[in-house]
Amino acid sequence: MLLTKAKAKLGPHDHGRKMSLKAFEFAETEEGYTYELQRGYVVVSEVANYLHAMQIVALMEPLWLYRAANPGIIHAILGNMDCNLLIPEMDSERHPDIAVYLTQPKGKKDRTLWRKWFPELAIEVVSESSRDRDYIDKREEYGTLGIK
Repeated sequence: MLLTKAKAKLGPHDHGRKMSLKAFEFAETEEGYTYELQRGYVVVSEVANYLHAMQIVALMEPLWLYRAANPGIIHAILGNMDCNLLIPEMDSERHPDIAVYLTQPKGKKDRTLWRKWFPELAIEVVSESSRDRDYIDKREEYGTLGIK
């Protein structure tokens, strides 16, 4: 009989847990929360509230209109649950509120595509509780990838 070790599922109790980017990249997570890796530590946040979501909608609408009016310029407009930004230099994984990709990914289009496919624009809707993380930490991390 073959025994396998069950994969641990990350949950809110893992906030602040030290973890490598390699271990975090495909970790299973408890639903109802968002998970990022910030310089080797798990950051668990609640799902965005209504006001935050409506600000994202207000920012996405003109992007979608521009994409429709100018075919071939914007390849994809993705939300925070649709993409990953892997930042190995800082042992971080981020999920911007909005990511704008001008080109399609090269090579494999499986779950590893996030290792090499980066948006040209990443947008964060900043709330009081995430001010330092969004203005300082994420800006520095996105900058290492050449993202504005």
